[in-house]
Amino acid sequence: MEIMRDIIKNFNKNNLILILFYFFTSLVLTSLFIGLDNLSINNTKWLFSGDDRSAHQIGWYFFRNDIWRFPLGVNPNFGDQIGNSIVYSDSIPIFALIFKAINFLLPEKFQYFSLWFVLCFFLQGILSYFLILKFTDNKIISICLSFIFLLFPPALHRIGWHPALFAHWTLILSFFLILKEDVKENSNWILLILLTSLIHFYFTVINLIIYNLIKFFNLIYKRIKLKNYLFSIFTCHI
Repeated sequence: MEIMRDIIKNFNKNNLILILFYFFTSLVLTSLFIGLDNLSINNTKWLFSGDDRSAHQIGWYFFRNDIWRFPLGVNPNFGDQIGNSIVYSDSIPIFALIFKAINFLLPEKFQYFSLWFVLCFFLQGILSYFLILKFTDNKIISICLSFIFLLFPPALHRIGWHPALFAHWTLILSFFLILKEDVKENSNWILLILLTSLIHFYFTVINLIIYNLIKFFNLIYKRIKLKNYLFSIFTCHI
């Protein structure tokens, strides 16, 4: 993604301090919202409190202990008809695939949802910082305003029930793509849409809507030709 390349390109001591700041902030916020003890990857008890989190963990458990199947993500042991994919248990497919690949390294009791929350807080914070910095060109203001994104109520509301829907940072990435001047850019949008499909289809649909609206207005205002519009729409929908 463009913003990731910019961060790596401009990496320096100040950015290292910034990364550490948001990393420790994400650890603190995660511990506040799920409990300090629940940060441990070996602690699975908090996921079995009677709400949807138990289904997420059980879905991962069956997927983890099954053989690799095609298409990737197939999880028939979790339940035929209604639960034949890791997608349907909202077990964050991208994490499920990564950790299944290194399953031989994992302890018997293992959950990755606390890691997911830490990652989401981190990306939500640092991406919002760089987004705000584009408009303010002031680091202090950008840090302060980034906490509006970090403590965004609709996102925080999802921590207890739908961890996958906590990935509001994917929407921040779409803003970076909107701000790009290249109206013919498709590759980064395709990567973002593929990424969201490995997290939750809600984000995929939202980004597809945003992408379609951008391309439509570019066509209306004659920034792109009809053939380019049709090609871009086709490539992002297959």
